[in-house]
Amino acid sequence: MADERALWVWRKYEQLKNQSKIIRAGFGLTGIYPYNVENPRELQRSESVLEHVMGAMNLLTLISVYYPEAIPQTELLPCLLLLMHHEVGEGEIGDLPDDGNRDEAAKNRAELEAMKAYCITLPKDFGRDLLIDFMELQSRMLRRAQWVYLADKLEAVLQGLIYERDGRGGSFDMKAMITKVSDQDQHYIQRTGSIKLVDNWAAHFMDHARDMECAAVFLEVLRAAVEDVREEWFSWLTE
Repeated sequence: MADERALWVWRKYEQLKNQSKIIRAGFGLTGIYPYNVENPRELQRSESVLEHVMGAMNLLTLISVYYPEAIPQTELLPCLLLLMHHEVGEGEIGDLPDDGNRDEAAKNRAELEAMKAYCITLPKDFGRDLLIDFMELQSRMLRRAQWVYLADKLEAVLQGLIYERDGRGGSFDMKAMITKVSDQDQHYIQRTGSIKLVDNWAAHFMDHARDMECAAVFLEVLRAAVEDVREEWFSWLTE
């Protein structure tokens, strides 16, 4: 059974993230996009990269609030600023799935160049610090960088659980209809015995988190979320 604090992190995160389903009335009523006055929620709406960024910021903030011994709130602001800006490169190269098919070195170089171009027009000290923090995020050696990395990766798994609760659980048989299922995908399908997105992304997340000292609280939140949605922990970890 997961820590009660971890359950509250998950539930508060889910509550905040579900705001992305609520259509903004002022724009809808003035014809910017289709809008149903009687049902202002768009449950089938897809998530944007910016909403992922906000979700990761919410998640890290909640972990710091409930687990100040793990992430002191005095350390939170630079982490949130980095999370706010960490997907700048995706505006240039798009969102490339982390499925083993992408060239990681080339992606990192492209995202670093995009971040340099972004930071050069910022006030000098702010831009310099943000660029340094982004470079540390790419190496993931320091504690702050690891917090940001884990929040970024765990947020994607938790969003997958929200979709699953909504009856929209992703699966790799659907991916196979669009593109080649990568060797990495095949590895996690075999390891978990599941074609569900959440199982495979969670296994991938745990592999990357395993060697990070600060990962324990993030794994606790993952467990709380899975047990809340599925009413059990991953069977492939208990067999």
